[in-house]
Amino acid sequence: MSTKKKNYDSYFKDIEKFYKIKSDYEHKYKKEKDKIMGNTNYKTMEEKREKLSKFKSKCVGCKKKVNMIFQNTPDFFSITCGDQETPCAMNFKVKKLKVVPQYPLITTLKKEIDQNVLDIIKLKLDVLFAFSSESEIGVNFSNIRDTYMKNNKIYRNTLQTYTNTRNREDKQEEIQRKKIELNHNVNELKEMIEKYKQTQRDEFITEVNQIYIDKIIPLVEKIRELTSSFQKIEYSATEEAYKLIKEPYTIHDLETFIKR
Repeated sequence: MSTKKKNYDSYFKDIEKFYKIKSDYEHKYKKEKDKIMGNTNYKTMEEKREKLSKFKSKCVGCKKKVNMIFQNTPDFFSITCGDQETPCAMNFKVKKLKVVPQYPLITTLKKEIDQNVLDIIKLKLDVLFAFSSESEIGVNFSNIRDTYMKNNKIYRNTLQTYTNTRNREDKQEEIQRKKIELNHNVNELKEMIEKYKQTQRDEFITEVNQIYIDKIIPLVEKIRELTSSFQKIEYSATEEAYKLIKEPYTIHDLETFIKR
């Protein structure tokens, strides 16, 4: 697994953790709220609201009844202890990544890489024609070279992901294997049908049903899933018929995450 993939997996696990803690917290609060609202010992709604306003949920960090503070801003997710005076060490924060379309990012990176190359060539020519010494351009050269290497790495990875998504290259081998397996099962089904025609024995019909339900249908669905990222049924007013729309990839498939 690539470092980039690991980073993405870690990022989404952190987001999942945020919503899991928040969901559990809100569920416990709702449970207590329902308990208070359903308590007949409180004669008026005002009494119930007063009791609820005094209720404090437990912090998952210190386990004290001080509530918790959840934030979901455009830039980050965070969870902190609700104790305003002496909060515990509970301080969960995830900086949000920015979602951008891959193709414009690829174009921008290519322009930056080309500019990096021109800058490097210019510095080398300055040394060659004695406009500057190697010691004078040293720091600047190192910075431009490092920027070039960073941009080039992101460019190549993003371009590969974009190409693979559009061509579904990472799926082709599995698609071919599933098609071969499907063809084998279809032939097996045909053999069972022929045997039934020849013998009129019911076990062959049972076998046909099992092959179709247990093997062929799951394979057809899997091949459809691998070949089309998006499917929907649309009604065509001109043809007065419903049509299956299949797309090999969606706009979201052609997006990537970058640091803000």
